[in-house]
Amino acid sequence: MVGMGTVARRSLPATSTLLARAAALRCPLCGYRPLFRRWTTMLSDCPSCGLHFERVVGHWFGSLAVNTVVCMAAIIGVIMVGFLLSYPTAPETPWYVAAIGIAVVLPVAGFPWSRTFWTALDLRLRPLTDAEAPAYPG
Repeated sequence: MVGMGTVARRSLPATSTLLARAAALRCPLCGYRPLFRRWTTMLSDCPSCGLHFERVVGHWFGSLAVNTVVCMAAIIGVIMVGFLLSYPTAPETPWYVAAIGIAVVLPVAGFPWSRTFWTALDLRLRPLTDAEAPAYPG
């Protein structure tokens, strides 16, 4: 029972379900697809459950952080593997070129996934209220 002045919390799918749906570029809450009109243009609300994806002002900064961490890990990984494979005599230039290519391509290529993963993580970290997804039955 919800008292006056409190906000009812809704049950969510399991974390693994939220993340699997995000990996498939589906709504993490209900599984609806497609969420993107174009590669970088995401719908503002899920047509199925009504979830407003930008749950708070600045919501997408988390998506930017996810994208940045993944890209930096990939760049550092390529440079480290390149160093280990080419040490001590092979030139480092091909590995640096590969790292620069990753730095240019991966942020754009991973953009939709960073948005859906961040939404899934945000749903797990900050529970869903009744008003946030009016058509979601949970």
